[in-house]
Amino acid sequence: MAHLGLISFLFMKLPRALPHAAAAFVLLGPAACADDVGLGGPLPVPPWLLDGGDSAAGADATSSLDSADQDSDSVDQTEVQVGSDVGTGATDATEYYAFWNLSRRETQDPSPFGDEWAESRTVTIGLIQLTWDGDKGLRLQQPCDMHANEVHGSRIVYSANFVAKVPVAPTAVERTADGISILGGMELVGLKQDWTGAMPDLGEAKHPGLSDTDGDGKAGVTVDVDISILGQQQLYVAQRSKTDLVASWQEDGSLYGEPTVLIEQSTLGASLDLLIVNTKSRLVKGKPADTVRWVSVPASTTCTEVLKQAKQLFGQSWPPGT
Repeated sequence: MAHLGLISFLFMKLPRALPHAAAAFVLLGPAACADDVGLGGPLPVPPWLLDGGDSAAGADATSSLDSADQDSDSVDQTEVQVGSDVGTGATDATEYYAFWNLSRRETQDPSPFGDEWAESRTVTIGLIQLTWDGDKGLRLQQPCDMHANEVHGSRIVYSANFVAKVPVAPTAVERTADGISILGGMELVGLKQDWTGAMPDLGEAKHPGLSDTDGDGKAGVTVDVDISILGQQQLYVAQRSKTDLVASWQEDGSLYGEPTVLIEQSTLGASLDLLIVNTKSRLVKGKPADTVRWVSVPASTTCTEVLKQAKQLFGQSWPPGT
């Protein structure tokens, strides 16, 4: 998986008689409300930990590479080891990292009584397996959880099912003089994994490139929106992103980079009889749009352990604060 980018914040354009709130739907006609999507659920299991070893996805991704034996020892639930020296010298190895990705934009309040801008942030936390053949390798990246802050009275909420169904596709990586690079890494969510054609138009739920990635019977993937005056609603979206990343070793042993992420996104529908459209957004002045940090962890580290040890690994507890 490449960089899971920010789902653009989406709001409703409400009648002027209603109070300042979230905002922008285009009337489509009657539609039944979708069933509530359970936000809880088990955390995803990285493919390399399924069945006590490589899953089919992991095996396919590493079949041409010489991977080292995985450490089968369990990780102490109260302490995740940080700062492994794996990968700093060896040219043939399998490495494991926890990652913290932050996407940041400013979005404009499109309600009738305000046009203020506010910072919208989405954080993704998860695990990575790198399998090397010399200085070239393949990455598998498993998101464990995602969190977005509240903006203009609304917040995107990513269900356990959404996170678990994000495709874990192999991405080519390469060693650099002082780190690791990923050039042209592609991520497709809610789309067929081999789709290279145009993205769907607004509301085009029968586009040939779409895939029901999360298996909920709706085209694309479903994300939940907690809206202050309407409660929980659902959006059906598709997204394609391309990432160029050069991550460098830091003094604390972590890898840090500020990737360039190009995102194409389509809104396919919503749970009401209204279809949401994108608000205006822009980069946040003086701050990077996207940041990535990787911290070395043992091979057997699980999503549960990463979330519990986020403070130790990244200096911030999970879920992240405001």
